[in-house]
Amino acid sequence: MGQEEAFNAARFAFASYDAMFAAVASQLGLENARALESAALGPLGAAQGQMIKQQLGGSDVDAQAAYSVLQKSVLETLGISAEMKEASPQKVVFEVGRCPIYESGRMLGLDHATIEGNCQASSICMMDAMTKQLNPKLSYRLRTFRSESGTGCIEEIGT
Repeated sequence: MGQEEAFNAARFAFASYDAMFAAVASQLGLENARALESAALGPLGAAQGQMIKQQLGGSDVDAQAAYSVLQKSVLETLGISAEMKEASPQKVVFEVGRCPIYESGRMLGLDHATIEGNCQASSICMMDAMTKQLNPKLSYRLRTFRSESGTGCIEEIGT
């Protein structure tokens, strides 16, 4: 599957997920729904990270290796574009450009701030849990959420 096909498939899947999330949030409230989302996706990310680490031989990896693995196993499979801005064994900073998670929220009419909060509770939480399995000293963080005018998110893997 090419990058464009992966992006479109992921965008559709995330739109379905966002619609379900919106229904849960309307019943439980946004903050409660986000707490449940994090409680579910954190362990899922940890399990995926553990599987990846086992495939890598079980040793802790540095930030550059974690980025490389996560880019291939997660970002590229979802059609997410990422451009490295800074790299060292301790820290990798990258810009996420085209993102099916963001685009699915926009497609459903969610406002910019809601998408950012949902991203923190879901994607960032899950990616952080995966990263911590690859090396407990590393974290995955959203440094700057994308602007509505088109600049991407700035994300970081580091100690």
